[in-house]
Amino acid sequence: MGNCVQERKPQHTLFDAQELKKLNEVFDHYCDLQTETRKNRHLTQQSFEEIFIENPDFGRKLFRFLEVYGQKEKYIHRDVLFYILEVLLKDASSVNQLKNLNKVELFSLISLKSCQYVKNKEELHSFKITYLDAITIINDILKIRLQGDNFQNIDEKASRALLDSLFKSENGIIDWFELIKQLRLRLGGLSGVIKQYIKIKFFLLEKSLEIPQMNTTSYLLNEDLIFQLQLSAHETKLKGAIKLELLYSNLVHNGGFRQMANNIIQSGLPTVILLQHEELYEALHDKSNIQKTYTFGAISNQRWFDTALPQGDNKDCIFSLYPQFVVYQPKRDRTAKKNFCYLNTKDISMPQGIGFGFDENKFRIWIDKDYNKSTCSSEDLSYENGDLVHRHIKKLKIAIVEVWGIVHPAIEEQMDDHNIANAEPEFQQFEINNYEEVENQNLDSKADYYWANKQQEVKIETTATNTFYWNNAQTSKPTLQYNSNLTKSQPITNPYYNQGLQTEQQIADLLVGKNTTNYNQQQEVITQTTLTRRSNLQRPVLDFKQKTTYEPEIVPIRQDNISETKSQKHEVFGTNIIESSYPQQTNNEKVYSTNSSLTQSKGRKTADQIIQDYESRKSKRNY
Repeated sequence: MGNCVQERKPQHTLFDAQELKKLNEVFDHYCDLQTETRKNRHLTQQSFEEIFIENPDFGRKLFRFLEVYGQKEKYIHRDVLFYILEVLLKDASSVNQLKNLNKVELFSLISLKSCQYVKNKEELHSFKITYLDAITIINDILKIRLQGDNFQNIDEKASRALLDSLFKSENGIIDWFELIKQLRLRLGGLSGVIKQYIKIKFFLLEKSLEIPQMNTTSYLLNEDLIFQLQLSAHETKLKGAIKLELLYSNLVHNGGFRQMANNIIQSGLPTVILLQHEELYEALHDKSNIQKTYTFGAISNQRWFDTALPQGDNKDCIFSLYPQFVVYQPKRDRTAKKNFCYLNTKDISMPQGIGFGFDENKFRIWIDKDYNKSTCSSEDLSYENGDLVHRHIKKLKIAIVEVWGIVHPAIEEQMDDHNIANAEPEFQQFEINNYEEVENQNLDSKADYYWANKQQEVKIETTATNTFYWNNAQTSKPTLQYNSNLTKSQPITNPYYNQGLQTEQQIADLLVGKNTTNYNQQQEVITQTTLTRRSNLQRPVLDFKQKTTYEPEIVPIRQDNISETKSQKHEVFGTNIIESSYPQQTNNEKVYSTNSSLTQSKGRKTADQIIQDYESRKSKRNY
């Protein structure tokens, strides 16, 4: 076998006549794009950079690989390209040197620009690469998901999490053959994705890789991790999905476990559930603590039901995302059970919570209705054994919970956004029996009010420029302006926050007839306010108290809270008064007390009467 292309040309090709015709048409199409290649009918490095426009570095690597393999500098003949495409598309070759290579092996050699190892399969078994070389291969795999010319950086944290789960080499040297073997085992959908990727490039297919898009940015998940999950859990509903819809996050929903369970059930969607556990370790050299986080979760392919019976199917899986990326599939042996998923909020005789992989009330992952009682273990009878968190951790300290609904094209067409439970007001239809459960959750809400219903006209004014749904918690208090149909669980926010005056001063201005910007837009009622006096002010000042959110019902103000003791009577412009429950003033009506008994009390006047008396005395003095 000689070195020239003509001598290596096989008597037949693995492509059929129709495929070969299409390949020639595409090759000619790329040749016609440049003056140099239009005449000589070959491809240059620039041609491959345009073919792989989303990852031009891989295009240059492929050009260099073909250049060395074809022993022709600066241009690539179509025959040389077709030899390589046979392996990437057919997993076989009509050339003896390439017959023993599969798609993943050839793709990795192209990524490393290591064409010299193609000649001898035996040399590949002793081929050693560095840790950084392995990261390069994984990064090129993850870049398959990219589309168009919008350059994006790959999250190397995801690449390292995958590689660290495969190798723990102290000297940084990795056996290439073993790496490819593990990648094919762990990323079961990789061969199919490589084939589809190359088909899109050299058959000009309009259909692109289907990577689900998140409807908002996740704190725990990104597109690289989603793609890795698609490759690893390639039998789950993630395959073919077009969107991930946020159903619940403890960072934005304040309803606790009950709201999470309700949103999951009401959505009717397959789900991805993510948890982040925080563990504190004592430092060896000082008294400070080191915090380490573990991110893990599960994929359920079926819709959820509130029952204490097993749910799910044998394509569900559990996984660890960080610090190591591992997916645990259902067991296939005879002793395996099919207790994949569990959700119960009603049956008090059974554990109440969400679980995965359970047997006799013991769960692989258990999310208790009290988050602080959640647990995790390394083995069960339904899923493959392995660690999701460090082996010594049994009791979880959940910092973040996210639930994402998996949406397919058929579901997208039928789905009404109103029915998806990613909006907080859905929780208003769900009865809460224990309100202390909401208030006592040991989870700090960092919401920027993402959960506000999309159909409600909520205007958020904040200086934050980041679109991360949790990020505005780090900014100063956002100013919200509400429509009048907001439910009682929405937060009560100071409407005058950015107007330079204290709340008490602005309300007092309204009582004496001064106008305040945007005040008429507010529909709330100021409750439990008491007129007081400050010697350095010339107008009454109110002690402003806000209502508590998530109240089960509006409790009227008790009359016995107002006494006539001397300490509670205050002199305002020479008159002793106590007022309660002032409704908001509008342009065309006066302010009256909502409590008629107070208005008619002996020795007291309404705020309107006080203002009239004050204006009358003022006009007489001026006269």
